[in-house]
Amino acid sequence: MFMHVDTFFTRGRTHLVCQDYARAGVTADGAHYLILSDGCSSSPDTDIGARLLVRAAENLVLQTSKLPNPVAAVLQARRYANLLNLPAD
Repeated sequence: MFMHVDTFFTRGRTHLVCQDYARAGVTADGAHYLILSDGCSSSPDTDIGARLLVRAAENLVLQTSKLPNPVAAVLQARRYANLLNLPAD
């Protein structure tokens, strides 16, 4: 079976930057994946948080070729944010 996975996101009219982020790809064993994060409008710089969370989840998928544990993805994204000295919100 052939499958194509891709992403597209765009900035809404009321935002200066797009607060969402998505990644799609194929694992080493051929599993297709799509990971999406919807940034929260009520906090500053949520575009960065969305990217960190998606990349953390993607790294877990690529390591295991399985659905990532959401808690593990959040903890990894928090470690990334800490390295960048970003606030939790």
